Amino acid sequence: MGNADVVARKLEAIPTISTMTARYDSTNADGTVNVDFGAGLVTVYSAGFSTPLPGAGVRVLRLNGFTLMLGVVKPQPSYGEVIATGTPNITVRLTNGVELSLAYLNSYLNPAIGDVVLISWEGHGMVIGSPTAIPEPPVEYVPPNDAAPSPASSAREFVAVDSGNFYTGGGWNYTDPWSSASNTGAFFHNDIAGSIPDSAAISLVEFYVTETYNQHPNVLAKVGLHSLTGKSGNPNIRNSVDISAGTGWKVLPNSFGDALKTGAALGLGFPTVPGGVSYHKFRGRGSGPDGMIRITFSS
Repeated sequence: MGNADVVARKLEAIPTISTMTARYDSTNADGTVNVDFGAGLVTVYSAGFSTPLPGAGVRVLRLNGFTLMLGVVKPQPSYGEVIATGTPNITVRLTNGVELSLAYLNSYLNPAIGDVVLISWEGHGMVIGSPTAIPEPPVEYVPPNDAAPSPASSAREFVAVDSGNFYTGGGWNYTDPWSSASNTGAFFHNDIAGSIPDSAAISLVEFYVTETYNQHPNVLAKVGLHSLTGKSGNPNIRNSVDISAGTGWKVLPNSFGDALKTGAALGLGFPTVPGGVSYHKFRGRGSGPDGMIRITFSS
């Protein structure tokens, strides 16, 4: 078999699919239907849904020579208004303006002109009765891209300018911050205030630490705010909160970001813990991310 034959067979294996519209005429005893594409009636298979009204537009699928009527192009309205009474049929004007003569159920007593009626389209249409109320139309859907845009979100990272440990009885000593009964550690960040608008809405505050020592693994370390620009006295850590154990980014309250952006606080630190129930050590400022603060905000 040559290459041309191989290509030809592959092309033959590709399904040929198309859709067309026609006018429904009638249904045969074997379930096939007669439709008119504009050049006379043609008998095709039906997908078996509700029988369309004679003359209704229907959609037809053509797949590799097999033809199947899928259903009406546009569903018939479910409601109409009685414009003429009679037996066994009444005349109903549909919501699309079409007027039809339809039979009605015996349970629909005393049809009257002006009645709004509910219609079932099984078997060419039948008036079921007059509902007590017509459902409200669905609320108009507004695509998300038509909605008011959300404020743009930004994230900024701030590297600590310095770090250290303050020993209660002797002042500043190591570069690595500690936290114990007599040690208070701190990172200094003097460049945050003014770099984020005071009106910005803070959505996330993160703080990176490397924990190098934890004497009591079941006791969480604490992080709080301070207002020192450098190593000049006790940093007096305030508003401290627990952070999870170990190394990595720690999520802090958004209020910390509010204090840092306005200059109400100048850095983060680890407070003293009275009673010796907690003893933590952290890596100080270096070439890595230790002490870095990441603030996400929108303005």
